[in-house]
Amino acid sequence: IFLILSRLERRKGIHLAIQAFGNVIKNHPDSLLCIVFPIGEYSYPEMLEEYFSQVSKLNIGQHVHFITGVNVKNVPLYFQASNFFLMSSVELETFGLSTIEAAASGCVPIGFKSGATTELLYKINKKLIVTSINAKSLAKKINWALSLTNLEKQKLRLQSIKMSDAYKWSKTSKSLNKLL
Repeated sequence: IFLILSRLERRKGIHLAIQAFGNVIKNHPDSLLCIVFPIGEYSYPEMLEEYFSQVSKLNIGQHVHFITGVNVKNVPLYFQASNFFLMSSVELETFGLSTIEAAASGCVPIGFKSGATTELLYKINKKLIVTSINAKSLAKKINWALSLTNLEKQKLRLQSIKMSDAYKWSKTSKSLNKLL
């Protein structure tokens, strides 16, 4: 299970993840992409229509699920239920809090080389970084992740949790106090 947790915006690269998944399921037909998104101020219905159309054209509807209306308190459950988190943003992400949240839950993040995502993923394993921002490169990285042994996946989960530990609020607040 791959998870995207994001607003529906072009810069979030969801269209690339969907396109990549069309390629991924050829080799891994039991894979699932869950796209969890909020409804409200940052909601763009035309983007959802575009994504539905894209999924339909690729004939991958049984492999791509759109989920909304999730209570913020339940978001960690989606991370915990997923194997990998896709940070598919194609433009600058200033920090990537969702990457930290995924890692803390043991959900291994994979992301494009944009903003702080790169810095965070380097601390886990540089192979989690998709260096070219396109669907083909993302599909290649997802296929790589799916080809790992269970032991290799478990090591990545543990490395993800370890990386996220450095960003706990208690630790960052102490660092902020020292800085001030």
